Amino acid sequence: MLGSFMLYIVTKTMYGECSPESRMIENEAFIHGYSRRQKAQKLHLNTFRQIRRLESTGRSPIYSLFMEAIQGVSSISAYDVKKDFIQAFEEKLDKCFVCAFNSNVCNRWLNFCLNSLGSVIVFVTTILAIQNREALSPAVMGLLISYSLSVRNSVIDFF
Repeated sequence: MLGSFMLYIVTKTMYGECSPESRMIENEAFIHGYSRRQKAQKLHLNTFRQIRRLESTGRSPIYSLFMEAIQGVSSISAYDVKKDFIQAFEEKLDKCFVCAFNSNVCNRWLNFCLNSLGSVIVFVTTILAIQNREALSPAVMGLLISYSLSVRNSVIDFF
């Protein structure tokens, strides 16, 4: 999709105007790819926002219990309820770590998807460059492949 679009741009600038049919196909492919990226981005952002919210609400009781323990350290030792405070603290930490784990899983999923998308961009660009090796010089083919690698890195850095 993006590789064919880059190939279209290079061939248009080097060899003149392309046919209207090929331009229409390239525009449709570009629009379709853009809309799919928008849907994936919206899904990830909504999910990640909810996970962050859960993580912050899970972290708040930890801070409040810690402040209670610091302010009431003399009462805690006088009534010998250290084990109760430690157990409550560990339970709250477990809940917070579950949310942090889900946040890390969500980030890893996004990283995997973006790496896969970038690899597909490079693969399609390389295949199209190989298929059109008679029409393109080796320098242009190298430029297309290196540009697709930089697009891959830009896609990963964009998120």
